[in-house]
Amino acid sequence: PALPTLAADQGSISVNFAKQRPSDVARNIPQGQPGGRWDVAVVVANGNYRKNGVPRVDFAHRDGQMVKRYLVRTLGFAERNIIFVKDASTADMRTLFGTKDHPKGKLARFVRKGKSRVFVYYVGHGAPDPEKGDSYFVPVDADPDFIGSTGYSLSTFYQNLRRLPAKQVIVAIDACFS
Repeated sequence: PALPTLAADQGSISVNFAKQRPSDVARNIPQGQPGGRWDVAVVVANGNYRKNGVPRVDFAHRDGQMVKRYLVRTLGFAERNIIFVKDASTADMRTLFGTKDHPKGKLARFVRKGKSRVFVYYVGHGAPDPEKGDSYFVPVDADPDFIGSTGYSLSTFYQNLRRLPAKQVIVAIDACFS
């Protein structure tokens, strides 16, 4: 982020933000080899939460876009094979990854047995269930006080990914579950 510069003018203070320069990560994306036709990725970037008291994740959207750029340029995923969801709700998470009772979500429809590489990236809040200790993704419409019923279970997420007939599954999560 840009660092502010302060200027005092007769008792008032104005803050000017210097123009942010792209980091090396954004400017020097290495070129990789083309990926497979059936490679599929899901990028979930949750930044804007609806429940009062749940802080925004300031760089979630930017980070999600950057991961998408790396998926295309470096890992060779076709852009059309990347499902990008900004500010995913509980229904979006269930639709993408399935539920405990219905494990085949949207992602499963794109996976080809033994041919697909699957990459999943999530950036946003995570939370523990204080009673059970289980971990949950926090969708943007979730109530952290009732995370067991409004969150998306990390356990269900991994169980459903294990059921995919993909040749490889990679998961990257940028969330705190403490």
